[in-house]
Amino acid sequence: MTDSVKFLHSSDLQIGMTRWFLSAEAQARFDDDRIRSIERMGEVAVAHGCRFIVVAGDVFEHNSLHQQTTGRALDALRGLPVPVYLLPGNHDPLTADSIFYRMEDIDTVTVLKDTDVHEILPGVELVGAPLLSKTATTDLVRAALEPLEPTDKIRIAVGHGQAEAHTTDARPDLIDLAHVESRLADGTIDYLALGDTHSAEQVGDT
Repeated sequence: MTDSVKFLHSSDLQIGMTRWFLSAEAQARFDDDRIRSIERMGEVAVAHGCRFIVVAGDVFEHNSLHQQTTGRALDALRGLPVPVYLLPGNHDPLTADSIFYRMEDIDTVTVLKDTDVHEILPGVELVGAPLLSKTATTDLVRAALEPLEPTDKIRIAVGHGQAEAHTTDARPDLIDLAHVESRLADGTIDYLALGDTHSAEQVGDT
């Protein structure tokens, strides 16, 4: 049984983002850097001996990108030296017009389209909580974890959303950290790869 695995976890590349305050030249450089971040992930993965890459949502700024931007992004993903697993987020949900449907011919790219458990390596599993619309109406991470039983395998969950409220408004999609911690404690999962919050901060106790 595998007792450890090394992988690279990232999120929120938001390829195709437009910044209104940038000049045309600066925006072009900004766009280029976003594409190069994909290539850089591959370099980091190889340098650190990672077996795969997980991008926890918002790979793209939205599902209607310029054709050139989409093409460059797909080429960069196609060139990654290790497998990559992409989760649809609130900016790029898995709707009918999703860019993710254009990746089905890329052997090294897997889109986490459902909450099924996928054994990606012997003894290593991934389970995703993808967004199927721009706004979730429930805690998708909890919904993905609730049917699962503890396992001796390494199991990584992948989610996208806020784990702590930033306003006083009720958020039905807020990720229940206490539930996540309980599933970490009982061996249902070993790691939760989260995306959405664009900052470095403590999330939960573990």
